[in-house]
Amino acid sequence: MSSSWNEIVSTALIGTEQQKMPDIRGEGAIGALIDRLKQSADRSKESVILCAAGTMHLHKKAGLLPSGMSLHAEEPAEEESWMCAPIAMSKIRLLLQDYKSTLLPLWLKAAADARRRMPELALPLLLEEAAASRELRPLVLPVLGKRGRWLAKQNPSWSYAAAEITAETDSGDLRKVFETGSQEERVIALKRMRDISPASARELLASTWNEEIVQTKASFLRLFEWGLSMEDEAFLEEVALSDKRKEVRIEAAKLLARLPESRYAQRMVARAVPCLKIGGFLKQKLDVSYPPDCDREMVKDGIEKGPESVGAEARYYWLCQMLSLISPAVWEVHFKMSPPQILDSIEIDARQQNVVVTGWAAATVLHRNAQWAEAFCLSKFAGALDIGMLDLLDPPVREKIILKMMEKNGGKLYVKGNNEYRQPVIAALLRANHEWSEDFARKLMPQISEAAQYGTNHSVRLMFANIGFYFPATLAEHIEASIAKAGGDSLKTADPFLSALKFKSDIYAALSNQ
Repeated sequence: MSSSWNEIVSTALIGTEQQKMPDIRGEGAIGALIDRLKQSADRSKESVILCAAGTMHLHKKAGLLPSGMSLHAEEPAEEESWMCAPIAMSKIRLLLQDYKSTLLPLWLKAAADARRRMPELALPLLLEEAAASRELRPLVLPVLGKRGRWLAKQNPSWSYAAAEITAETDSGDLRKVFETGSQEERVIALKRMRDISPASARELLASTWNEEIVQTKASFLRLFEWGLSMEDEAFLEEVALSDKRKEVRIEAAKLLARLPESRYAQRMVARAVPCLKIGGFLKQKLDVSYPPDCDREMVKDGIEKGPESVGAEARYYWLCQMLSLISPAVWEVHFKMSPPQILDSIEIDARQQNVVVTGWAAATVLHRNAQWAEAFCLSKFAGALDIGMLDLLDPPVREKIILKMMEKNGGKLYVKGNNEYRQPVIAALLRANHEWSEDFARKLMPQISEAAQYGTNHSVRLMFANIGFYFPATLAEHIEASIAKAGGDSLKTADPFLSALKFKSDIYAALSNQ
């Protein structure tokens, strides 16, 4: 029809006297109508052309019927076994917008513990949010319900949630998922296999190791944290540590360092222990020597030469790296002292602190050593170090350490007159990003109320801006009454804390409603 339209336009522009009658054709009903126009004896040539043009124009404006589509009807989602959490969508949106990194993770865990799934309208929001945040996925997956997993299958971006892997999935099915699934599904399957049989998971990964890309290798190695044992040592030492990619070797080195009996750990101890000795007559002083160079074997074991590969600064850097990998328990045996004695009895100067104490602190985090974490938090170095080592300790241990820190701090959270950025107990409290026990919260309540009187202090304001997410909702009324008794501007200072706690109380109440 387009050729007929072009001929009509050409004839209209040139004129019917200088152009012969165009051959106007059409298909179907429009073709039959044009033929009738052409056969009308009482119509002039000009009339036929104009009527055909008008007919074609109207036909084009009417559009086309879509061609038939063969649609595959999805099977509906299965019936749910968990009850839906009766929470308003406005609160879920607020959780995702304003409390994504604080209250949302805690609430999702509480919902899973209460066997509550998310409302249907919330599923797309949560699936999309978790697609952009790997940290959020383990918390979102348990509360999606069967409808959420069904929905995830309809969008490739949500494939991480579509895998049908549960606590009941056997090793045979997990192996199939690992061999044929998406990247997200393979990670989930291997993690589950590490829970069931670390040896089977290791053998399965070894069978595909040479075909895996570097990012995938590093992701899979991180899963060895679950069930890590000396049975993994040969694979980590002889395969992963020899990989040509630095990212993979780093992950392997961290895992091997956590196996004190491994060849890797023994090599690190042999290099570092001779560098640290105790000298002095009246006072025990730390005597530190540094590696003369960073040889090929050290580089192979993950020690970086750094931007400056020569000079004193480079040697300090090499030693600090080695110390960050060695279990802190090694130094208890080497010095024949307990962690508090090592940190408080040995005289350590500023340079040694930057090298040795920094290395020991990093090793405390890597090895999750609760005794050293407690010793650090109660030592003379507490104010100068990141108390992030508390993050990797179990909540009861974390709470015990903070209470001991407060006791050593004169029973106070906030000490008036101290540098406002050097409030170690408040700094530690801000790392207590778990659901606080009632016993812990009750012991802190008097000092939280007292601290509210110092609203001009940066540390105090920071504390009240954050702790409301972790304080028990069951004590909301008690803490508000306690702060009100403190008088002055205490309620104004504590308003962010009390507002967050009120919101938390509301959404937690939804989990207990039938």
